[in-house]
Amino acid sequence: MEKVKRFDEELRNTYKDAFFLGRFVSYMFFGLGLLLMLIPFEPSDGIRMYMFQGLLMSTIGVKQYLQGYLYVKEGDHMVSIYKKLSYMPVTKAEIQKVRRGYLNRICVKVGSGMFVIQETMSLVNHSFGVASVMFVVCGIVLTWGFGWMYIYISK
Repeated sequence: MEKVKRFDEELRNTYKDAFFLGRFVSYMFFGLGLLLMLIPFEPSDGIRMYMFQGLLMSTIGVKQYLQGYLYVKEGDHMVSIYKKLSYMPVTKAEIQKVRRGYLNRICVKVGSGMFVIQETMSLVNHSFGVASVMFVVCGIVLTWGFGWMYIYISK
């Protein structure tokens, strides 16, 4: 795992601009997602699309955050990081474990922000309840699940 982390450090140093842009865009999506979480979840209101837009923005942010760790640009096309690291003495499972660590770290940060904002707004709006909590928890789990799938589906 240390070899993969050292490779990632070198990768971030080599592609500083790409990583900066990827993080900037991912934080922009996270910010939009957190702003949309200001709309409190009300199950009596019926299911409306705006309820899920905050979760969708956060999921796109996670995908954008992981993009730099899963693909590298070579010339005109993108090459999978698994193909790049196939010549190093590391297994695919080790690479995925490091990527899951990045995913877990960003999901904890974004998920806690989503939870605090949504539940605070639900308390202010007097709509706090089990449905409100479950909406955020399921949203966080789905966002993490999509990130997990992105790591494992990338070839």
